[in-house]
Amino acid sequence: MIQETQTIFDFEDPSLSPRWTITNDVVMGGKSQSQMILTPNGTSLFQGSLSLENQGGFASARLENLTANLSPYTGISIRGRGDGKHYQFRLHTTAEGQEITYRHTLDTEPGTWATFRFPFADFEPISRGTVLKQAPPLMPENVAGVGFLISGGQSGDFRLEISWIKAYLD
Repeated sequence: MIQETQTIFDFEDPSLSPRWTITNDVVMGGKSQSQMILTPNGTSLFQGSLSLENQGGFASARLENLTANLSPYTGISIRGRGDGKHYQFRLHTTAEGQEITYRHTLDTEPGTWATFRFPFADFEPISRGTVLKQAPPLMPENVAGVGFLISGGQSGDFRLEISWIKAYLD
C-alpha cells in the first residue's frame, strides 16, 4: 500500500547536508553567492546575495542522485519560509540519456511559514532559462534530483528556509 506522502528530504539529519551542490552565476562571470546550510532547528537555509553585475543574476542549490520512487505520487509539497522573493523549485530528470529540468514558481511571503503543493502536471520544462516547447511532460519516475533557484533580476540578499520536501498523493 502506498503512503499518502513520501519524504524526499527532511533536514533533521545533518549528515545529508553535503549532498547539496551550489551553482551560481560565477560560472559565467557573475558575482552572486549562495549556500545551503543546516540550522540548529532542523531546517536548511538557502541563502546568499544575488548580484546583477557582469550579466549575472542567479544562484541555485541542487540535490542529485535522488533515490525516492516518485511514480505513484501526484506532486511535491515543501514546507518553507521565505523573504517575499520569488524562487523556483526544480525537478531534474534523466530519461534515455537526456536531462531535462522542470520548474515551478515558489512565491514566498516575508517571514511566513507555508506548505507549498505543486502537482507534477504543473511543472514547466526548461533549459538554461528557456522553456522547451517540444519537451515531454514530467514523468515522476524519471526524477533524479531536486533544487532551488533564485533569478529574475532580484538583486540583493535572499533567504529561503526549508523544513522538508515530500511527494504527495491526491
